[in-house]
Amino acid sequence: GVRIHGSSVTDVEVTMDKQFRAVPVPTLVGIPLLWKALPGTGGDDSHIRSNLIVRFMADPDDGFAPMEWQYGGNRGPAPPVVLARRDKLPFSSEEWAILDEYISDWIGELSEAEEDRIAVSRRWLTPEAFKAHLQAECETRPTAFLSVRFPIGSVVVAEGLSVAELNGREGEVVQFGRDRVGVRYPDR
Repeated sequence: GVRIHGSSVTDVEVTMDKQFRAVPVPTLVGIPLLWKALPGTGGDDSHIRSNLIVRFMADPDDGFAPMEWQYGGNRGPAPPVVLARRDKLPFSSEEWAILDEYISDWIGELSEAEEDRIAVSRRWLTPEAFKAHLQAECETRPTAFLSVRFPIGSVVVAEGLSVAELNGREGEVVQFGRDRVGVRYPDR
């Protein structure tokens, strides 16, 4: 998972418990992401000027974060938050970045829509639309959301492996790591 505090996004190990709650927009685009606020702040927060988590908590209906996520000014910085996937697949800072970019693009189009903002959200907030975005970004972020790009059970052709005899062979996707796809080959 990742830990977000102010403008800092860090890869961390996350232990799930009953305090985790769904993050609405990622869930709509097919990423079952959960959040949990951590106690305290971990030190002096006077340097925090940006609260990245606020945009991430946008309401799918209007693109604004609910009042409980409005931080800054008199309210001070948002608390540290950890994010993890409900399905226990890896979630990295790289994946956070591409998802945050997608949410930002959606909010940008939503804010420019003079009419029928609901149609904008219906178009953007689907697993198919997010998957198309991932495909367009695969050159710049090749390891982001491998589970979306290569679902369990899909057949892939290996390339660029250090075990040269596997290159060019078909195999079935059976698991994921943070930056790798686990493939089972029929005769191995």
